[in-house]
Amino acid sequence: MEEYWSLPVAERRRRDRECRTRNAEVFVRGRIRRRDHATIALACWHKVVMNTEGRARAMENVAFLD
Repeated sequence: MEEYWSLPVAERRRRDRECRTRNAEVFVRGRIRRRDHATIALACWHKVVMNTEGRARAMENVAFLD
């Protein structure tokens, strides 16, 4: 993150850059829609958790960014 903030402002504003966070905690509620799944309605807050494919031994040196 320090590297990002040390960039010139014009460089940070480029549209092809994204700032991502590992192990972020995300909570959702309401209608959740995706083209490849049925819509679900969550009445209260739910924590989003990643699937377990990243725990496989073959994935130990891979960062999954979605």
